[in-house]
Amino acid sequence: MPGAELAGRITAAFQPIVMRCRRGWSVFAYEALARGPTGEPADAVLGALRRAADPHVVDMACRIAALRDAASLGLAALPTLVSINVLPNAALRPETCLAATVAAARRYGFPPERVLFEMTETEAVRDVALLAEIIAAQRAQGVRVALDDFGAGHSGLGLLVACRPDIVKLDRHLVRGADRDPVRARLARAVAQACRDLGIVVVAEGVETAGELDALHAAGIRHFQGYLLSRPGLGCLPDASAALRAAEATLRRARAAPRA
Repeated sequence: MPGAELAGRITAAFQPIVMRCRRGWSVFAYEALARGPTGEPADAVLGALRRAADPHVVDMACRIAALRDAASLGLAALPTLVSINVLPNAALRPETCLAATVAAARRYGFPPERVLFEMTETEAVRDVALLAEIIAAQRAQGVRVALDDFGAGHSGLGLLVACRPDIVKLDRHLVRGADRDPVRARLARAVAQACRDLGIVVVAEGVETAGELDALHAAGIRHFQGYLLSRPGLGCLPDASAALRAAEATLRRARAAPRA
């Protein structure tokens, strides 16, 4: 399998994506984040690998490493999704496509309905129509698809219309300071409302402060990811229970505080 040898030079750290519903807070998914063999940052490791090998094969290697490490940590036994990043153009190639990753996921104990593919925004999509067909075929098998970094880079409204994702991840540049910047707050609310009308889940990523969490929750967002809730865990699945309790306490305080 392409990328299998490279996967030995990559490890995965896992960060929870949490959600709030009527029953309270829970972990929705764990996103796999590429790291080096001893936890080196993704930029340094992937930069070196992509200079030495086909970037799309490296991308496949990251997916294999993510599934391998997720299985070794027992994630397959949990009722959450495993979220894996994908370069859109890698999905267009037979040897590095989504179907090949789903087959690998099955071997590691993850059925398609437990897999979430995050389409990253680091490259322009070469063939949007073909990507839409590929995504539709995998969604028919139960796989879920997210547009990552929505509102930045190449991840925009055109790709949303063409690919009809299950999830949109609001870019951290729109999240940052949403409690202090009315423009960011209004944009977050507009995206949340539009996606709600379309049946798309919105995840606010990069949440770092209690104020941001409160503002984004007030904007109608119910899925969150960021250092406020949990840092990525290398060699472990972070225990998000304390962070979930803290998030609920934050919202309770915000609701009780007088509004200006």
